[in-house]
Amino acid sequence: MTQLLFSPDEYRGMVDSAPDATVIVDGDGKILLVNRRAVEMFGYLEREMIGQAVEMLIPARLHDSHRRSRDSYAADPHPRAMGSGLDLFGRRKDGGEFPVEISLSPVASDRVLIASAIRDVSDRRRIESDLRAARESADGANRAKSQFLATASHDLRQPLQTLRLLTGALEDAVAEPELREILTHQSQAIGSMGNLLDSLLDISKLEAGVVKPVITDFDVRELMEGLRREFDALARRRGIALEVQECAESVHSDPTLVGQILRNLLANAVKFTEKGAVRLRCMHEAMCVRVEIADTGIGIPAHELAHVFDDFYQVQRDAGRKAEGFGLGLSIVKRLSDLLGVRVAVESQPARGTRFTIDLPASNARRRPAPPRARPAEIQFSRTHDVLIVEDDPGLRFASKRWLTGRGLRVEAASGGAEALALAMRGFAPELIISDYHLSHFETGLMVLRQLRSQLGRKVPALILSGDTSRTTRELMDHEGIILISKPADPIELLRAIQSLLG
Repeated sequence: MTQLLFSPDEYRGMVDSAPDATVIVDGDGKILLVNRRAVEMFGYLEREMIGQAVEMLIPARLHDSHRRSRDSYAADPHPRAMGSGLDLFGRRKDGGEFPVEISLSPVASDRVLIASAIRDVSDRRRIESDLRAARESADGANRAKSQFLATASHDLRQPLQTLRLLTGALEDAVAEPELREILTHQSQAIGSMGNLLDSLLDISKLEAGVVKPVITDFDVRELMEGLRREFDALARRRGIALEVQECAESVHSDPTLVGQILRNLLANAVKFTEKGAVRLRCMHEAMCVRVEIADTGIGIPAHELAHVFDDFYQVQRDAGRKAEGFGLGLSIVKRLSDLLGVRVAVESQPARGTRFTIDLPASNARRRPAPPRARPAEIQFSRTHDVLIVEDDPGLRFASKRWLTGRGLRVEAASGGAEALALAMRGFAPELIISDYHLSHFETGLMVLRQLRSQLGRKVPALILSGDTSRTTRELMDHEGIILISKPADPIELLRAIQSLLG
């Protein structure tokens, strides 16, 4: 092969055309050659650099570390980045400093020669700094958002909890069948309102990244039965059948988040079905439990299926028909399924209906029949127990006391720690303490509980109600040996918890 020969001017032209500043030094660190980019970068003339120590291009505070790196390289020359993991800086003739990256390579010669490729990374560092500041700002905004959501969750759930307990008290007091049916529908409406509130808060929490799944084994039967009760009246009002098939499967996931996914899918199915039926069923597949929600509704055109999980997407209805809702239900489904790592699929044909399926991990736990759901009136206590309620909201405090008194319990109520301690000092010795978590004047139920236990000299069983459902709060309650129930609490769940603590 013919050897390519270049003139000295051509070699110099190639060095000057390099995109990075190039500086060649000998084994003593003397500058032998610089290219045009190095002259532009450091502000020296070429003749001012040739023959000088390379440290003239480095801030004085970095001279010692640079010499050590150079000596180490001279002893073991091979291409590498200089000062890996360190912040390197160059120094211009005017004294200005700027961040750099330096790559070293040996030059083939009878003597030690080192070529340095130097790159000014000021723009990149500026961008990284801006990105870091933006990320810190976003993290701060998320923390503030999380705090707001925790506060809003508590304040919005308070009136719902009051309504649930007052409705429960009325159910205990009313015997007339027609009135009991009205109260049953009212209770279902309050439950639906609570679910809607949860959805609105959850989508904000999902965006803020503060929702963390709590994975456990649970029976699908009870979840599906709850959905049947919730949607049965709505389906009948629309003149369609709601078919919920018996399901004996158990899955390994977060029951609350799975319930929200199915609730949103079922709400959509009922909303967009004007005749026929909506069917909810489950099937055991090879490695999962497939839950299916199918309807005979208006269906979705094939070209729109890819967009059904987008925010604010709404199925196009006939001309003149007003769209229902805001198109957020399926976007919440997508966020929740991604969070749980489960697959949600959709098939649809216009005018024939839609089928959604969700594949949930099957549980290895032994299946057992779900216990029958009791009415609150069916849960009784073997004897009268003394119970203390600590709640700063007057309406909820009244409703809670009235409802529990109707269960045959002897109840005292306090608005905070001072009143609770006063009751204890007057001789009231509760067998159970039920407290809200966030109280007035920066008190918490946990603080009050610790004071009461210290005053009474015993570890009184306790149950705390809270709209704060974060994992941190749950772990704190577990550590203290306290049962935590989320607001708005289901009356049956609350009574069962009370029964378990009182024995």
